[in-house]
Amino acid sequence: MVDASFIHRALVLAIGIMVYMCEGINVAILAPFFPPYAEDEVGLSETQIGLVVGAFDMANFCSQFLVASIVRPQQQKLFFTLGTFLSAGCVGLFGYCGNESRPTVFFVCCLSIRVMMGVGASFVFACTTPIVTRTFPEKAAFITSVAQSAIGAGAMIGPPLGSLMYQLGGYSWPFYLSAIIELVLAVAALLLVPELRPGDQVTSTRKVDNTTYFRFVSNPWLLALSVPILSVFAIIGYKDVAYSLFLRDELGMTEEDIGYTFIAIAGCFVLTAPLFGIALQKGVAGYTLTLAMFLGCSSVALLAVPAIAPKTRSLLYVLPLFALTGVAIAALCGSCFFLFEKIAEHNGFEDQAMNRLMVSSWYYTVRSVGRITGSFLVGGVVLQFAGFYRTCLIYGGVDLLLTLFAALVILRLGFFRLIYQTVQTEGTAAALVEKEGPDGQPVHSILQSISTASAC
Repeated sequence: MVDASFIHRALVLAIGIMVYMCEGINVAILAPFFPPYAEDEVGLSETQIGLVVGAFDMANFCSQFLVASIVRPQQQKLFFTLGTFLSAGCVGLFGYCGNESRPTVFFVCCLSIRVMMGVGASFVFACTTPIVTRTFPEKAAFITSVAQSAIGAGAMIGPPLGSLMYQLGGYSWPFYLSAIIELVLAVAALLLVPELRPGDQVTSTRKVDNTTYFRFVSNPWLLALSVPILSVFAIIGYKDVAYSLFLRDELGMTEEDIGYTFIAIAGCFVLTAPLFGIALQKGVAGYTLTLAMFLGCSSVALLAVPAIAPKTRSLLYVLPLFALTGVAIAALCGSCFFLFEKIAEHNGFEDQAMNRLMVSSWYYTVRSVGRITGSFLVGGVVLQFAGFYRTCLIYGGVDLLLTLFAALVILRLGFFRLIYQTVQTEGTAAALVEKEGPDGQPVHSILQSISTASAC
């Protein structure tokens, strides 16, 4: 018989995964219909539409520093539920903007709401991984990878779901549906996600205060490893700007076919992320990260081949490279999260709950900067002057050099083979079970008592 503790922990894990998926849906659901609606029905310019769409990433990037500086492990539930409620409310308000036809008012409202949506997402991104990895500490690496795949699944579900709901009910329906789902999850999180008490964590040898996060992110080894990782995440931003134009102009594909092609990236990400999570449990984080970077640079560089071999200008050649990009991002997500955490531990940050909070914030900061770099610098500046094929070749060459640099950093740190261990005390190892308090009455603890876990 399954005990209540296991069911409770499984529910908390499911809530976290589904909230992550909702965030992926929120970002992608407007892609099929918002740009043409805003341009044709309301009268926004392409620049205004770009500002509205990009406001989410910019706000998320800026607020990550604030979140990591002020949030403490004991406040993770508060900020997680607050972020979920804020995201749900903003998505609903974004749908309500469909009742406004004045261009200036519509633009200001949509831009403001997308900014607040980015702030809410920063709360969720910073706190979800620390919460869900506490449910089953012995499977922390696998859970981290599955959580990342949930975002990819949301990004894959978002466009077709948004297109379907738009056709059925108009502009507002896609956003109202997403808001209702996330609102239900927010209420469930408020009721089921446990609090982390001061005694439920390892005491750090370093003082934890408002400067802790800045001391963590100023570590030279963390910064050295983050630059190559950023370059792989930049592929996502570059893809959003350049790949659809390449498929339309070079292969003559329609917009509908292009949308189906992009599913190859998200689909391979979703399918392979859990597999890489299993590999991380076996202690190959350094190898996985190096492989991710090599696959990433290869998937971009090989897109330049049709320039010298016209026979390869076909979907049969391009589609496997798109799938390779999805595999590269899947391998990158869990491995860099794990290595960032190990860098924190090796520099005296021993409070694992605080570490995962800081690592989550830094991970999404690097991811946001990578996307912005890929879309604006690579997809905007370099693409304009060099053209698609030369840009892919240049990008792939730079990424290959950064891959070698990352391998040297990992080798110097001795992180090529590490077993994922969860540092626990009696408190952190307690589970969502009932324990007897001083008065003999049952009280909730955070995690079930288990011994320090290590993947075999």
